[in-house]
Amino acid sequence: EFSASSQYLYHDLSDNYSPTTGSNKRLVQYDLCDQANIVASRNEFANVPESRGTLQLGRDGEIYVARFDQTFLGRIENSETATPTYNTTAVDISPGVGKQGLPVFVQSSFASSFTVNDQCQGDATEFILACLPQVAASNWDFGDGNTRMVTGPGIVTNTYATAGTFTVTVNVTNVSGDVRDFTQDITIYENGIVDPVDVTLLDYCDDDNSGDEIVDLSQFTSDVLGTQDAATFNISYYANSVDADAGQNPLPLNYNATLGSNTIWVRIENNTSPINDGCSAIGSFVLTVSSVPTVSNIPDYEICDDASQDGIEDFDLASFLPTIATQAGDPVDVDYTIHESQADADMNMGAIDTTVPYTNTTSPQVLYVRLQNINDIDCFGTAPFNLVVLGAPTLGTVANIEVCDDAPLDGSSDFTLSDQDATVANGSAGTVTYHSTQADADSGAAALPNVYTVSGSETIYARFVNDAGCAGTTSFDITVQAAPAIGNAPDLTNICDATVDLNQNLFELSVQDAAVLNGLNPADYTISYYTTDSDAQNATNELPLSYTVPFQSGVTTDL
Repeated sequence: EFSASSQYLYHDLSDNYSPTTGSNKRLVQYDLCDQANIVASRNEFANVPESRGTLQLGRDGEIYVARFDQTFLGRIENSETATPTYNTTAVDISPGVGKQGLPVFVQSSFASSFTVNDQCQGDATEFILACLPQVAASNWDFGDGNTRMVTGPGIVTNTYATAGTFTVTVNVTNVSGDVRDFTQDITIYENGIVDPVDVTLLDYCDDDNSGDEIVDLSQFTSDVLGTQDAATFNISYYANSVDADAGQNPLPLNYNATLGSNTIWVRIENNTSPINDGCSAIGSFVLTVSSVPTVSNIPDYEICDDASQDGIEDFDLASFLPTIATQAGDPVDVDYTIHESQADADMNMGAIDTTVPYTNTTSPQVLYVRLQNINDIDCFGTAPFNLVVLGAPTLGTVANIEVCDDAPLDGSSDFTLSDQDATVANGSAGTVTYHSTQADADSGAAALPNVYTVSGSETIYARFVNDAGCAGTTSFDITVQAAPAIGNAPDLTNICDATVDLNQNLFELSVQDAAVLNGLNPADYTISYYTTDSDAQNATNELPLSYTVPFQSGVTTDL
């Protein structure tokens, strides 16, 4: 049998009319283009355990092989190349069986001197002349208005913009100067186009947190087809481009998409085309399966009440969103909105404007956060949290402090302010600082040193900040009283003892009060007398105002 282009001759070598043990058939190819070397081109490409059987060229350009008592016809694949192969099970004819022959017919009705590869619309269709090395020039009319003059041997291509049947004519001049015309009708088949898939169909939510989601791939078929005829094209889906290009290992239509991005390859194939690749095209789209964002145990959003202590404050909800995100585990592709009710959060209605402060109505007040996966509107979670206004701490009352100036008499004294911490804190945990003005105490600025020198009288403002960060203030006075200026009282002397008892003398010390007061108001002071400076400094061992001094000749007693 000759190949479709007549460039190759095929025959079989068989040693039996019918199959017996050990019988075999060998298939041989010859290249007829180089007349001087036809025998040398002999190529035995198959050796199979079969008896003889007819080789027959079909209208599809393939050579079929009869197989005795077999339910399959064989076929020589790639018969227009120098490397053919033999497929023993090319066509299933069961329940019938083959014998030694195949139907014959007049082949001149489709004989031509060129073969065609890739008869798909929009592709480069190849035209290959028989005995290509012998061609000197060829002049082509492709039947679609395109023509081409080619010098020398070579594969000629033409791209057909539309599908249909076209009459192709070629005028061929061989190297010997012979000129021949060949005409052949070829069919160009509509090439499939993968139209884009509706992006709203590509996002899914892993509602049951199983890590995957079943997706019905058939829902994308109408999008892929677009306006193309569903009866003409087959649609199939694949895990990768290699399988899609080869049309092998298609995915099940109920596809188990895993969490994250899943690239799906789609193949559209013209089922009316006899071309091996089916006039097909491939494309891809991405399915996204998102996890349900969740959060629980959101901490209370606490702020301190102002001076009004009314339990109403302005909350910066935008600044609290990072706390919620951290509590949720910082999921990606998630937007946050805050709502006043669970129903609003579930329906994604009435979201609070977080760009402006939000004023609570009660304390505590419950708000609801909605965590929305941006890839799928149905993939969301909600959770409550509290707005809490904390009251100012209750501070203790610090008594005013008054001290007398001591040596040196400069009107000032040093005070350890932290001695008042426990009273200010009133049993609460926190930090106490001291300030010279109410404004500094309110802001916490310009804290006084712990050991602080007061001159005269000064108001000290204490600020207490508890562990929750709420602050309160109180104040107390420190006064350094000036020491009284004691007058220089005259000595009391009694040279002559007028009493019977010569061993002692009685003195009335109060006679010195006026001198000691030195003009001070007696109502403001108390005067007492002592025998030593130490007793006077410590106010111990006070003498009675009627004081009896034991007689000691020549001795003066200082008071």
